[in-house]
Amino acid sequence: MCSCSLSNDVLSELGLTEEDTSSRSVSASFDYGNGENIYSFTADSYTYYTISWTNDSEGRVAVSVSTSSSFYSSSTSDATSSPVSYYSRNAGTVYIKVAPYRGYDYNAGSFTLSVTDDNSSAVALETYSTNKGSKSSSSLNSATVSGSFNYGNGENIYRFWADSWTSYAISWTNGSGSRVAVSVSTSSSFYSSETAFSNQTSSPISYTNSYYYNQYVYIKVVPYNGYDYNAGSFTLTVSTTDRSAEKISLNSYSTNSGSSSSTTSYPYTSGASILSTYWTSGTISSSSGYIIYKFYVSTSGTYYIYLDDSSGSSYSYIDAKMYVKAGSSSFYSTDTYTDSGYSKLASVYASAGQYVYIKVMGYSSYSTGNFRVCAVNSSGAKQTLSKSSSSGAN
Repeated sequence: MCSCSLSNDVLSELGLTEEDTSSRSVSASFDYGNGENIYSFTADSYTYYTISWTNDSEGRVAVSVSTSSSFYSSSTSDATSSPVSYYSRNAGTVYIKVAPYRGYDYNAGSFTLSVTDDNSSAVALETYSTNKGSKSSSSLNSATVSGSFNYGNGENIYRFWADSWTSYAISWTNGSGSRVAVSVSTSSSFYSSETAFSNQTSSPISYTNSYYYNQYVYIKVVPYNGYDYNAGSFTLTVSTTDRSAEKISLNSYSTNSGSSSSTTSYPYTSGASILSTYWTSGTISSSSGYIIYKFYVSTSGTYYIYLDDSSGSSYSYIDAKMYVKAGSSSFYSTDTYTDSGYSKLASVYASAGQYVYIKVMGYSSYSTGNFRVCAVNSSGAKQTLSKSSSSGAN
């Protein structure tokens, strides 16, 4: 085997030296969206260069080109379509910055970068600086707002700029004792022909801007069914995992917390005005105890359930909570829920022929004691409750 080396003249013709550690292409990766790598090459005067890159299946990078390592003035800024052309009028150092597109974590991944001159010859790249990024909540493409209502006729409208053919997740949470309904439309007037979702109560929902152009999308939040007892606080979030989406900005379009002149009504303003014969009494005797009641629905409509616990009258000795569901006794955290039900009740819509189930339990693991519960229809008529099941209670 022959051991030999190239002469300095040959190395010079190749644009290399014996100590040259540069590369004809570079490959690297980012861990998070706020990562940033900068590379450099020596450019000749009056020469065109082609800068190319490829992404792996997990990432998407943006590329900037400048004669300043601080990128004060960039001939190419945040380009995502490879390749790009760079014309060097003067000889000197050219810098290439590579970063996850828009700084989003889900655009972090691997890439390969290369540069060729106008003779299609590969140009040597030097690594100027590298930063794989660090975990930061600001790199997530989402936006959240908070709001509240004083009365059932309140209405808040928010909007965000949606990219064409892009899907968004719209989610919300209710504050204690409140329940909101959410509508989504491309019209601030929420015309039915332009409204994708109307009065949704189950979060989240998925919305796609199925148009070839970008546009505002409006989100209306109101107390469910316009009832005062559903008024309260909420948070609303819009997010997307689309790698090409603009940064989401969710802004208030109009707000109305409601007024006492509301025309909405419900059978009783609090448990204090309900006849004593309407109530069914129970006792939670163990830390994990519960009772499930039910009543039969003969006429479709909205039904109202009151819980008399320690936040209400002096009768009760337990801090209790309840879940309410029509058609099933399998309860989830998203089912109608209320605490302090003596003054703020739960409501549920049920169809004729269904049973409505009411689960009463201690608000916390140490809560035991007595309570009362009752159910009425929209006219205030008593609904007869029967015990469906129980544990650690009677």
